[in-house]
Amino acid sequence: MTVEPYQRATPAWFESFPESVLIIDTEGTILDANETFASRFQKRVHECIGTNMYSLLAPELASRRKEKADEAICTARQISWEDERNNRILRNTIYPTLSSEGQVTQLLIIIQDVTELKLRELSLKNEQTFSKTIIDTIPGTFYILDANGQYVGWNSYQREQIAGKTEQEMGSFHAIETIHPDDQHVVAESMRDILTLGTEVTGEGRVLLRGGPEYRWLIMTGKRFIIDDKPFIVGMGIDITERKQTEKALQENEERFRKLFESHSAIQLILDPDNGNIVDANQAAEDFYGWSIEELKKMHLHDINALPADEVNKIMKKWLASKQLNFSFRHLRANGSIRDVEIFANKIEITGKAFIYCIIHDINQRKHFEALSAFRLHLIEMAETQSVETLLLTAINEAERQTNSALGFCHFIENITPSRTIQVMSSNMQKNKHIVSEVGQSHHPSVNNAEFWADIMREKKAVINNSYDRNKYQDNLPQSHPVIRRTLVVPMLQGDRIIAILVVVNKPSDYDDDDIRWVTMLASIAWDIVAKKLVDEEREKLQCQLQQFQKMEVVGQLAGGIAHDFNNMMAVILGHTEMTMELLEPALPIYANLEIIHKAASHSADLTHQLLAFARKQTVMSKILKINSVVEEMLPMLRRLIGENISLVWIPEKRPIKVKIDPAQIDQILANLCINARHAIAGSGKITIETSLVTIDQTDGTTIPPYLAPGDYVTLAVSDNGSGIEKKDLPHIFEPFFTTKEVGKGTGMGLSTVYGIVKQNNGSIECESNPGKGTCFRISFPLFNDSADPVESEQQAEPEKKRGTETILIVEDEPDILKLCKLMLESRGYKVLPTTTPSDAIKMIKQYKGNINLLLTDVIMPEMNGNELSRKLQSIRPDLKTLFMSGYATDIVSNHKMIDTGTHFIQKPFSLNALIKAVRESLNH
Repeated sequence: MTVEPYQRATPAWFESFPESVLIIDTEGTILDANETFASRFQKRVHECIGTNMYSLLAPELASRRKEKADEAICTARQISWEDERNNRILRNTIYPTLSSEGQVTQLLIIIQDVTELKLRELSLKNEQTFSKTIIDTIPGTFYILDANGQYVGWNSYQREQIAGKTEQEMGSFHAIETIHPDDQHVVAESMRDILTLGTEVTGEGRVLLRGGPEYRWLIMTGKRFIIDDKPFIVGMGIDITERKQTEKALQENEERFRKLFESHSAIQLILDPDNGNIVDANQAAEDFYGWSIEELKKMHLHDINALPADEVNKIMKKWLASKQLNFSFRHLRANGSIRDVEIFANKIEITGKAFIYCIIHDINQRKHFEALSAFRLHLIEMAETQSVETLLLTAINEAERQTNSALGFCHFIENITPSRTIQVMSSNMQKNKHIVSEVGQSHHPSVNNAEFWADIMREKKAVINNSYDRNKYQDNLPQSHPVIRRTLVVPMLQGDRIIAILVVVNKPSDYDDDDIRWVTMLASIAWDIVAKKLVDEEREKLQCQLQQFQKMEVVGQLAGGIAHDFNNMMAVILGHTEMTMELLEPALPIYANLEIIHKAASHSADLTHQLLAFARKQTVMSKILKINSVVEEMLPMLRRLIGENISLVWIPEKRPIKVKIDPAQIDQILANLCINARHAIAGSGKITIETSLVTIDQTDGTTIPPYLAPGDYVTLAVSDNGSGIEKKDLPHIFEPFFTTKEVGKGTGMGLSTVYGIVKQNNGSIECESNPGKGTCFRISFPLFNDSADPVESEQQAEPEKKRGTETILIVEDEPDILKLCKLMLESRGYKVLPTTTPSDAIKMIKQYKGNINLLLTDVIMPEMNGNELSRKLQSIRPDLKTLFMSGYATDIVSNHKMIDTGTHFIQKPFSLNALIKAVRESLNH
């Protein structure tokens, strides 16, 4: 091979390179170099030419460089590499030179110092990495869009979570494609505003995740910036999905509350406690008060309350200081009438401000019934000592109060006796001196002749006149008589004959049917009582007996009417309280609260049973009682019964004593004996009630009361220091209708009732009396032994909670009772099939494939009663057993033949244990 000699180029050619340049042959001999290269070795160019390049280098470095040169010679291709020496980065490049025969003959080597370049590249790379790190750590989306809305920059969240694209795909992806279709129009408008107007826009929108359909809510902010006269949008977005969900849930809750508030049948108001303004009211409030909701919202609580403003403010302060309170008020209505209401108030917060949320119950009827009951009792007590005129005056005053009337009077049509007629004016009317002076000794116009009374004489029923024409009847009234604007006239009837009329006048608002009902009842009560005082002795005795039964029937009807719903409510309260108590440890503070609730609810249920039992609408319900507790609970009522001039002394047995008896019967015994004792005491005196535990020993015949077997007995003694009983009368005191009182002072049924109760409960009653010294009634009942009958004792430990396995079909049209029974039975292992109507029960028993062991059904229901349902279901499944339940009085159930004799029955309200016991007995029967 012929090697052409190297012809050195002009020095300018080499010197034009700012970096080291040299040419070597294949052996490493330097053929040419520039000054930059020579200076690296402290030589001149001519000194380097002809020198072997590898000799100028350290051996190790020379070896590496020779390997690179050999590689370039072998491959005949350019080779570049970088290395670092003396803290400088050098880039080495070898360019092979080929001969005409294609052989490498020379190597051109350029050595560049790229330290500064590398540092700039590293700095730029670090800057980019830092910026990207910051952008990627933004808690949300970050993006840069060009004028067409395409991505030119983004963070990892925007690419991975929102777009779902690769880095390469992002450059051709349009941002609007990530927006929810329903929000794209608004977002596009905002992007145009940012690009054209340069405004910064912030808004909320839905962004699709990786194309949808899942999306997230973002609050997005976009701003324009200019690069090279081109507009771009830089934007950020923060995920607010949880906030939106919370807001939506809150909005739905608010909407539900609003609908519940507005459509609820209960009267509801929201008050501002700072000023007493009515903030909101529902439709029921509008219907009740007679003002529109808008009108109510402009009113103050003082405007509807009969109390003075300062009293209302004091109560509102109590509301604010407590979580929950209830008060009774008298509220005004738009028509001028006043209603008794009960307010249940809770403090609530709305947007950080305290308000008072009130649920208002119209208790006007309840108050009237309470007043009527109190009035009747008061009038009965008065009848023993007061005149007919005083009784009628009391009735007229009560009628005025019940109807908010200004005046009232009672006018008897016929004389009571040939020499006696009755006209009674109310206390308010008597205060008018002009009426008393002009009318007091004369009479109102004759009822038979005056046109004033024509309507009532013709209709023989109550008459209302709310547009009274004074001029029409002026001739029949004294000139000084107050102006009459409205009247209500109620007849007192005996058969179809009007005996008297009771008149109330000048109510602030119009009289209505409620007024007729209350005044008619008042008049009826008054007439019943007055009639007793106006008949002869024999007729009075018969009439008293008849009226007593009639009154008991009225009370029974009243009690039966409310007992069903009341018993249902008590069942729900008692049942849920018991079940909650089972879930809690007795040591917890809330357990004691639940015990108090349970005790109060049980007492309320007992009151219903007592009322029904007293009215003979309820079967006797014997219970295991601590007799001292029963007497102590009765003491306040007895003290009111006997009056303030008689002291009541209570001496209880210190040892624990129990008897088995209906608690209502104990109340009846004490009431009758204390009333008798009160009648025997003239002026002041003392009545003593004492209990003791005695043992009757068969070996000591003197200690054995009549008809009692030896054993332990609880003695209840009631004694007084009154007039006593004559010896000749003692053998007859327990006979029905026997009385030593004057005519009209008693029926003779009190002691006979006591005697019957004592005998019914296997007890004994004795009477010791000395005329002028007083009387003592001593009653003995068998002591209840806890070990003798642990099942019925209310104080004993709860029975073992045995688990059931049977299937029970429940039919109950009250949802709360249905749910309660289901929970109770399921808590004891039973499988429950709940239904609300007989038709559903029939469908269920036909469709259900498994065994159904027991039907638990309400007695009185729509479609058919429980007995009819039981028979229908037993025709389908003959082995089905039935347990009936009802909140109605037992006489209503039995009189309508709604259950057969001997069937299993449980009275509402019932406890969990009572229900489980009744179910088990029914299943085992």
